[in-house]
Amino acid sequence: MARQFPMLCSLYAIGLNCQNEASQSGQQADLDRPTAKLIKLPFLKKTQSLPRLSFAQRPRLRFFNLMLKPFKICVLISGGGTTLKNLLEHYDSGQLEPQITHVISNNTNAGGLQHAERAGIDSNVIDHRDFDSEREFSEAIFESIRLAGADLVVMGGFLRRLQIPDDFINKIINIHPSLIPSFCGKGNYGKRVHQAVIDYGCKVTGCTVHFVDEHYDHGPIIAQSTVEVKTSDNAQVLAARVFEAECELYPQVINALAQGKISVNDRTVEWI
Repeated sequence: MARQFPMLCSLYAIGLNCQNEASQSGQQADLDRPTAKLIKLPFLKKTQSLPRLSFAQRPRLRFFNLMLKPFKICVLISGGGTTLKNLLEHYDSGQLEPQITHVISNNTNAGGLQHAERAGIDSNVIDHRDFDSEREFSEAIFESIRLAGADLVVMGGFLRRLQIPDDFINKIINIHPSLIPSFCGKGNYGKRVHQAVIDYGCKVTGCTVHFVDEHYDHGPIIAQSTVEVKTSDNAQVLAARVFEAECELYPQVINALAQGKISVNDRTVEWI
């Protein structure tokens, strides 16, 4: 979806104009001097968007870095990284605004690490088996996240429970492939969830985005999306249809959090 950035376009035009003048004169341009010209760019129409490069191709724009502080995301994974791949695709298409700047896995063989490498994103592995306790493992995870400067932690198929420090309360989100509080909790993940939905005879299932606390699939619910269960479904077919809903819902929630459009009070979450 194309977005309108008339103000940023104008600021960018100022920066480019000043940079060109500096290269011609051999002196650094000053944005306040009279020779700096404002080039007004028209409002973008719905069919237009600013060029958007992939993570690996995108150059660092010094002007934007000086003017804006990007909202940074750290993604936690344990396996193939299908959720990470979806978020990267949404970012490259302009549908996800925040930057994914770091990926952490508890599994050295996690396929999602390859998605991070191809995208040029820093990643590291913190194996839970290297620690004597859940507390020590959690401390290592969050210290790495702090060093990465992340504003939000996004779980993308991360299968380990964490002890949440105070500075990360309501700053970690997860997406679960059912309508919580149904078919959730320890051991309920992947196709197990969808098979349980079918076996129970449910007519509707879906996905849930929630804040993460120290219990499995328990934190305050941010958003849910429903998916019809058909009599012809098997677990694989239903999983694919639920994942389509996940691919739309997760980026929407992340964008809203980055824009400050979500508030939480105890278990009550409101979209502002």
